[in-house]
Amino acid sequence: MGRVFLVGAGPGDPELLTRKAARVLEQADVVLFDSLVSAEFCNWFRQPPTRGRWKARRLKLLTQDEINSLLVAYAVATRPSSG
Repeated sequence: MGRVFLVGAGPGDPELLTRKAARVLEQADVVLFDSLVSAEFCNWFRQPPTRGRWKARRLKLLTQDEINSLLVAYAVATRPSSG
């Protein structure tokens, strides 16, 4: 199974990311994020990310359980090959 990291965007300034958060975003195979994340964060992704549409200002499109299921599904789909 692949690994899942949760990275908080904080107040929205990408320069405030931790070193680990920046490294994880740069190396990620899949990045899921909602519409509350600023466009500046896209500069940290190594490829066009998968953008989730589960939350917009004051509107939740998916429940937390549905978001969790998405995270698990991507982790299973991107697991490293053995051998």
